[in-house]
Amino acid sequence: MTLLGDFILFGAPLIDRILIAALTGVMFVVVIATFEWSTFKMIGKIPLPDLLVVVAVTGITVWHDPAVAVFSGVVLSVLVFAWKSSKNLRRTIISDAETERVYRLEGLLYFASVQDFAAKFNPADIHPDWGKRKGLLVVLQKRGSLSFAMRCAVYDTKPYDREFLTAAAQDMGVEFRFLESRLDLETVALAEGVETVCIFVNDRADRPVLEKLKKLGIRHIALRCAGFNQVDLSAAKELGIQVTRVPSYSPHAVAEHTVALLQTLNRKIHRAYNRVREQNFSLNGLVGFDLYGKTVGIVGTGKIGRITAQIFRGFGCEVLVYDVYQSEAWAQENGIAYTSLNDLLERSDVISLHLPLFPGTFHLIDETALARMKKGVFLINTSRGKLIETKALIENLKTGRLGGVALDVYEVEEGIFFEDHSGAILQDDDLSRLLTFPNVLITSHQAFLTKEALGEIARVTVENIRSIGEGCLPIEGTQL
Repeated sequence: MTLLGDFILFGAPLIDRILIAALTGVMFVVVIATFEWSTFKMIGKIPLPDLLVVVAVTGITVWHDPAVAVFSGVVLSVLVFAWKSSKNLRRTIISDAETERVYRLEGLLYFASVQDFAAKFNPADIHPDWGKRKGLLVVLQKRGSLSFAMRCAVYDTKPYDREFLTAAAQDMGVEFRFLESRLDLETVALAEGVETVCIFVNDRADRPVLEKLKKLGIRHIALRCAGFNQVDLSAAKELGIQVTRVPSYSPHAVAEHTVALLQTLNRKIHRAYNRVREQNFSLNGLVGFDLYGKTVGIVGTGKIGRITAQIFRGFGCEVLVYDVYQSEAWAQENGIAYTSLNDLLERSDVISLHLPLFPGTFHLIDETALARMKKGVFLINTSRGKLIETKALIENLKTGRLGGVALDVYEVEEGIFFEDHSGAILQDDDLSRLLTFPNVLITSHQAFLTKEALGEIARVTVENIRSIGEGCLPIEGTQL
């Protein structure tokens, strides 16, 4: 037996020389793929065509000189890898700031400065259809001084939004630009330089706004709420802008606030609180009624409506429910009866609204619906303000038909709710009139405001921003 080098140089049989050439090509694939031990597991992901190219090119040289085959295997392997990697650089990457290399998970390596990569490519433009490619993954987390992050402008933010979104975005590769202003035609320019905008219930995303967002390169609108009537969905689809929402953050939060509003209004808790602080311990005017045995009507049996209905069953109420889409199994299990809307309005002592806003539900509670209700009925709305025709509501309060009204939403919230107007004169005459009634209780759209709900809103919003930024699908059930 001779040494391997002598064997190669001094005439091995042809089949052996071809085998050696092939093994040489494979060897250099391994050498490059294992430049760092942490990438050794990538070898199994090397595409077969890449291996065959290296092996074939290396094998050609064996007809002339086996020694040249060894040397050319090194050179050609590196050249092929560099060419293939640069050609496919817009595919899946991992950034590694410590070693200043950018790797492709498919096994081919592209040796380059991370800083050079960041200077040449906008991470948002790397690949628009990653989600259609099986097995691709992007890690866009900060490792060292560089981060390839999805950038998002968050409109109409409050301190609690910043707190929970910032916590949810930690190590998720999402950077927020928090804005206090609402999204409209005048503020749309504030989204320049980001890929996503995050909006709330009083932001406006109609066609003119969407067209400007499209020109700015916005590809995703993330609603941090369940309602989406503020977005022109057909225009968004036409412009290629994806829209996601948070369909269910904490249905218990809204359901519990609904019951809290009713009990506060019924038992005059708010009035008693103010009296006692002024050392007035009189009970005059604080008489309420037992919920036990009363008939409660729930309009809308989505998640929030069903939980609210079950809470009222816990008080010993008879519960009637109405919805276009009925869940008979749930109703039977909880001793609840579906009925028509008119029957519910006529029989209920308490009516609670839990519907989304659609053209068919706009002003669902109008003069006609109010006229069908029992005299002295309590009406609660924690869903959408435009379900109730406000002027008709005021007229029925003035006549004494309604025993009490508890609202967490209002027909025209924009510019009023979520802001402090305590030092100004309220310009909304209808809202000002509602506030004069002693049997009306209004909170400013706070039914959702619990730690659990805010945490879930932030989690779903951040996850969708990251997923869509990487070209993947958003969380199931959140895309509109």
